[in-house]
Amino acid sequence: MFKVPFRKSTTIRTVEPALSGDFTDAEIASMARVGTLVHFRSGETLIAEGTEGDNAYFITSGSAAVSRSNESVAVLRSGDLVGERALVTGEPRNATVTALMPVTALQLDREQFAWLRLEWTKLKAMSLDLAEARA
Repeated sequence: MFKVPFRKSTTIRTVEPALSGDFTDAEIASMARVGTLVHFRSGETLIAEGTEGDNAYFITSGSAAVSRSNESVAVLRSGDLVGERALVTGEPRNATVTALMPVTALQLDREQFAWLRLEWTKLKAMSLDLAEARA
């Protein structure tokens, strides 16, 4: 008999390096099962200011600029969560996020994000802190 080695899914392998500083292996595996990997080209908009919030994103590679009223306010990198504020507060997006280079992100829709926040107090606390800071 031979043994088949366990191989992590492509999604887990992509997400793990970016999130391993904040989340356990089990949490990362759960997020990878629930979310969807998405890719944005350089210059593409991830989030548009004033729109309804339907997804949050954990950036796993690349970087993105955050702007409000066409004024740059931040740069996001691998491991950063973005889009959570609109999902937490129910308010429209308060900033635009644009890929500065190709970006890969784990996309979580409203229901997936809510479920993960219920499962892990760590994610709930992180998203509340970010939502308050980004008001």
